[in-house]
Amino acid sequence: MDRSPDEAGATAAHDPQLRLRKLLSCFDHENQAVRDELRRWNQANPDVLATAAVRRLAEGQITAAERYLARLLGISGVYMKHLLDGATDLPSAIAAARVVANEDVDFFTRLMHTASTTASAGVIMRAFELVTALDRANIVVPWLQQMTHHRDSRIQSKAALIFCRLYGNTSLVQRQMSASDARVRANAIEALWRVQSTAARDVLDKAINDPHHRVALNAALGLYFLNPRTAAQRLIAFASHPDARFRAAAAWAIGQTGDAAFAPTLAALAQDADEHVRAAAARAGGRASSQADSLEDPACLK
Repeated sequence: MDRSPDEAGATAAHDPQLRLRKLLSCFDHENQAVRDELRRWNQANPDVLATAAVRRLAEGQITAAERYLARLLGISGVYMKHLLDGATDLPSAIAAARVVANEDVDFFTRLMHTASTTASAGVIMRAFELVTALDRANIVVPWLQQMTHHRDSRIQSKAALIFCRLYGNTSLVQRQMSASDARVRANAIEALWRVQSTAARDVLDKAINDPHHRVALNAALGLYFLNPRTAAQRLIAFASHPDARFRAAAAWAIGQTGDAAFAPTLAALAQDADEHVRAAAARAGGRASSQADSLEDPACLK
């Protein structure tokens, strides 16, 4: 090695990303010196280090150096705002979060605190994305319950969806069905997809009569997932609904099933008088052949 970690850091001082890259490249050969330099940097300017570190960890090259860096980030905890503020794109934030969550025992405590003390709906929604991507909703259940009462209907809806998926909680879904916002009702119904219980089926049976197309078709699709044979005709019936929004939603739902038996129905929808229905049918036709094996988390109608 031609230069010490200190020299490398000084040379790249104007570029935090380059400085961090150079330091980590020395980690295996100058372990203690690099650790000392990173600790000094974290003490002097933790925010700058966190910004550069999140970008580095998002690259996916995780060695002992990156794991040490993730543990160091846990000392100040300022990295969390960089994961949640939206400045970092979501795939990168998720990749970095996977590493830090394994090294910082306070990761989810920090996430809940940051999301609970912000007025930004965007930050809370990003926190939901991280919790879902990391598959750790079970760790943040009290926070999710709190968010199901949030004044913002989008946040309330998303929290209910995650919580209900975790437990198949029909009582919570029924509570959400009294919401005036159709997104809340639609997401609550989506949470019952593949929940094998009489209570869940009863909620879906009732929701299929909801006056909003998103809610009704989410319920129809949920019933299809539970029993394709008995629910298929209910999906087909929506394809003939007098309201074009219901017909478009029916095309979407049929596409999510991946069931080739619906081909004649999609063909008819593709000739619909309404352009939005035709477009939905075209998209569904493209999905029907490719999504039959990838329905673990189909998107709710938005």
